[in-house]
Amino acid sequence: MIRDFSKEAPNVVTEYMFKELVRKGATVELVARRRAYRKAGVWYGLWIVRVVDPAQGTEQLLVSSRDHIKVREFKTVNGLVSFFESIGFGSIAIPFADGGREVQRSPVAGGRGGDSE
Repeated sequence: MIRDFSKEAPNVVTEYMFKELVRKGATVELVARRRAYRKAGVWYGLWIVRVVDPAQGTEQLLVSSRDHIKVREFKTVNGLVSFFESIGFGSIAIPFADGGREVQRSPVAGGRGGDSE
């Protein structure tokens, strides 16, 4: 039997599909789940990533796997920057307050994110 994951968990997206959606120009939102703090020169917090499609009214959370659905959480600013840079973002806006949200500029629109050329 073939599993149709889009029907089982339509509100989540794996990293592979996330990258594909970003390449197609999807809106990405970074959400702070915990207030960020600095310890020994490193910023810590708890952030999740969502793909938002206002035209279709859908929001999908980035997960580590569809088999064992667990929302992908980032615990350091360095982890966030590394992840977004690997997808092609030249810069990101990071919310530091609990519940804060920042929409990320797509690397598809005008090259690599916020790079100035």
